[in-house]
Amino acid sequence: MYTLALLRHGARAEWSRLMPFANDSEAIAAARRIAESHLIRTPGSASLMVGRTWDEGGVVWLGGWDCDPQEGFTWEAEETGPDAQPGA
Repeated sequence: MYTLALLRHGARAEWSRLMPFANDSEAIAAARRIAESHLIRTPGSASLMVGRTWDEGGVVWLGGWDCDPQEGFTWEAEETGPDAQPGA
């Protein structure tokens, strides 16, 4: 399971969703499509974070799509990287 969270105003998520994906690549690609459709509907800067969901509600964040109307979409990976384990 993966967590997607939209950040528009600071670090508090405007919304978040749990979604099943087969792997990190599928989750990241789907997040980009969601971010693109969201920016079309509501222009403005935002980030759509992607993370692997673990037991007891923990999330290891893979990174996020930064959405800027002027610059488009850029992926920014978290420093822990996609192979991080909870508590590592």
